[in-house]
Amino acid sequence: MSYKIFHFVSSLNVGGAERFALDLSVIQKQMGHEVVVLSAGDEDDLLVEEAEKIEIPTKIIHSGRIHFYSQLIFLLKERSSKKEKILHIHSPSILLYIAPILLILKYYRVKIIYTRHGCDPLARFKWYLSHRWGRYFVSLTTFVSQAGLDVFHKNHHWPKSSLRMIKNGVLVPENVSVLNKGAGQEIKKLRLGSVGRLVPLKSQQHLLEAVSKLAFDKQGQIEVHIYGDGPDRVMLENFANQSIVYAEVYFHGMVLDRERIFSSIDMLVMCSETEGLSMSIMEAMARKKPVIATDVGDSGKLVLPEMTGKLYDYGDIEKLSNLIDHYVTNIKDREEQGRRAQEHIKDNYSILETAKLYDQCYKL
Repeated sequence: MSYKIFHFVSSLNVGGAERFALDLSVIQKQMGHEVVVLSAGDEDDLLVEEAEKIEIPTKIIHSGRIHFYSQLIFLLKERSSKKEKILHIHSPSILLYIAPILLILKYYRVKIIYTRHGCDPLARFKWYLSHRWGRYFVSLTTFVSQAGLDVFHKNHHWPKSSLRMIKNGVLVPENVSVLNKGAGQEIKKLRLGSVGRLVPLKSQQHLLEAVSKLAFDKQGQIEVHIYGDGPDRVMLENFANQSIVYAEVYFHGMVLDRERIFSSIDMLVMCSETEGLSMSIMEAMARKKPVIATDVGDSGKLVLPEMTGKLYDYGDIEKLSNLIDHYVTNIKDREEQGRRAQEHIKDNYSILETAKLYDQCYKL
């Protein structure tokens, strides 16, 4: 059975949920579904152009509430398509915003699937109210991690029968570069990468502090490539300029091309205080990049110690520095763990399998 699926995101700026919605749309389109991505963001959001490149139709829905609601209802009540309509929400902000028209959407027989991509308890009153109302209209709520499901159930008390854990999946490229080799195939510097918003939650400063603690000869064998933008950027740049002597640190800003990002690094380092099932970690592993990550959320299901990378306790900068020191000289570990990382993603986090599981949800 094929559906007309509307994936609704809060914006099309770069983020794990937005990337996932686009990648899932590609697979669902290949499966024969009609797919549209709705965004409450702006026309110049970075992923709008990306959606155009992969030929996924997008519709920006914004302005005042009345105009917002009328646009959405017009799209969802359109009768030219005989396919069942699925509104697949990827943000609690969207559920909050459309709460006043949920009864109208039910009248037009729109099935609502709600995916929670994070572990935020959503404990403020506005979230409590919107979720108390929303539970009567959402057919199924899915979570990318068991931790997210447990936190949600504890705070909002939706029946377990309406909750389901579906792991995110990623596309696995066939040909990827593995190590940073020169023309004579000698191993050059260890290129550490960080991908994500430059905000306190992501704690990129811990990576820079860990590098600054290394002996100068080890620093000289390292490059740090930081992808992303945000309010912490100036602070991070100042720290790198003042405290890191011999390692080279590059701030690339916001980059959309994932192949460009991951071909420029040998390892991903994630220093986050909290994570669900990190898309950045999965995308790195899919490209044979081992990962150092904080032991938070579901990172331990991706980063298997001594197999696909290493874990450390959040804030333990000394431990992080020691792990980086280990990988500077242990090239064989980097190569072997990168190979196993890709195998782990192929076996457990295929986006095709994820799409099949969502198909089952749409049928319920």
